[in-house]
Amino acid sequence: MGETPLQKYSDFPKAGTPSHAGKQSTGQSKNKHASRAKTHDGTIIPDDSNEMWGTDMTKAYTIKDGWGSVFGIVGHFVTDCLGLHAAKLGNRFEALEPVRQGIKDINGPLPGMLP
Repeated sequence: MGETPLQKYSDFPKAGTPSHAGKQSTGQSKNKHASRAKTHDGTIIPDDSNEMWGTDMTKAYTIKDGWGSVFGIVGHFVTDCLGLHAAKLGNRFEALEPVRQGIKDINGPLPGMLP
């Protein structure tokens, strides 16, 4: 008989352990920017509203239409949803729709902007 799924992947890092544990470092980084000082301290909470937004995409399955993409945008100050868009295709144009919604909500429609 073949391996069980647990045996097949038994050499994967266990949950809660760093994926690089036990590996020897060569002292050379593949990242050419590694020597730069970090410009932020890891916090993503801005000082005021509408200074920083975050976007994300996920896939959702529907019985009628199959897989689709769901895009969202949130403000990092109070984590409010500024835009939400679902589409069959997950391309760059569909990804910008929540951004358009957020801009329209904050500033009103811009000249030439579709309703």
